[in-house]
Amino acid sequence: MSDNQYPDYKKHIRNQLDDHKSIVLQGPPGTGKTHTARELIEHKGTAVQWSRTTWFQNNQDLDPEQEIAKFNDSATYESPEIDEDGVRKNFSNVDVVWDIVQLHPGYAYEDFVRGIEIETNNGASDTETNNDGVNFVSKDKIIVQLAQVARQLEDTDVILVLDEINRASLPDVLGELILALEPNEREPSNHDESTKKEGYKPRLQYDAPRGWDNDGKTLSLPENLKIIGTMNTADQSISKIDYAIRRRFRFISMPPDPKVLYEENRDMVETLDNGEVRTLTKNLLKSINEDIDDDRLKVGHSYLLLDGEEYNIQNVADEIAKKLAYDILPLLREYSRNGELNGSGDDGNEIEMSFSTDDTDKSEVLPLGSDGRTQGNLVKDYREEIKKTLNGDGD
Repeated sequence: MSDNQYPDYKKHIRNQLDDHKSIVLQGPPGTGKTHTARELIEHKGTAVQWSRTTWFQNNQDLDPEQEIAKFNDSATYESPEIDEDGVRKNFSNVDVVWDIVQLHPGYAYEDFVRGIEIETNNGASDTETNNDGVNFVSKDKIIVQLAQVARQLEDTDVILVLDEINRASLPDVLGELILALEPNEREPSNHDESTKKEGYKPRLQYDAPRGWDNDGKTLSLPENLKIIGTMNTADQSISKIDYAIRRRFRFISMPPDPKVLYEENRDMVETLDNGEVRTLTKNLLKSINEDIDDDRLKVGHSYLLLDGEEYNIQNVADEIAKKLAYDILPLLREYSRNGELNGSGDDGNEIEMSFSTDDTDKSEVLPLGSDGRTQGNLVKDYREEIKKTLNGDGD
């Protein structure tokens, strides 16, 4: 996709990433946060995932600076984004090196920066060694590895995606690197060595037997190392991001976008040869979210993206009905049980929605409580109403 064809809002996100180095895409479930992060990477050009390189997989114990230099001359990428046959390439053909980490409550500093691991001599297993055969060694983790890649490849963007960034305790994960995330504390690229600013270099908690920096004890983050976090705003049971860390990132909201359904569902329903399905899904999402006051809890557009191949009125109506009954309704009922969502109606116990191509006609509901119908019954009822609209009988 050329830059002229790239959507303006994605250009805006890309510009914020290039400017501030660290951003968080935040929004309710299903708004395409992780998908957008991957799109930003792919739009930059030829990309390789760091953890799929042969260096990462096979040679992590070798001296990193020497290995990066060798790897730059000739490297095998096993990433399908580069070449399905795993042909040999070199970093001169790569525009961006990237990786992704899924954060969770058990994720810690020792997983992200540097930690102590147990190694056995001569490749023997733990059961085959005695105390003399066990070594405790410090190991550099993903952020330290990518910092060195960025330092070696100054003209290449290196991007780390932190998926579900608020599911882990970020102060524990980042440790002393919080200040190093500041844009004006980054290590600049492409400067004369005599005037080059080093950037903030905190001492790490663990010394390394060999380090990415000269002494292996400190770390600065190059300015071409960029971080994209994704954050689900609906789940309030997970860790909040404290203010000290929050100011190191720019937060970009990604609300539900009904227009995405009209565009993205185009190829899926082209066999029906009209725009009614796309209009129906767009209006359906819009009508549901009009009944939800809290922006954190609105339904994301990906819940109504169609993923089949060949559709007719029967099976497209069936798929939309199942998405409503089995995907969207349980989510909204969970919000309601937690006291976060009040719908419409006399008791606030339903969400009004439209199966019409006219989004003002809200003749259907999603019951937040039991109305005597099972999910299977709801699928049947919704499917028949959707079919009426698509057959021209519903307006």
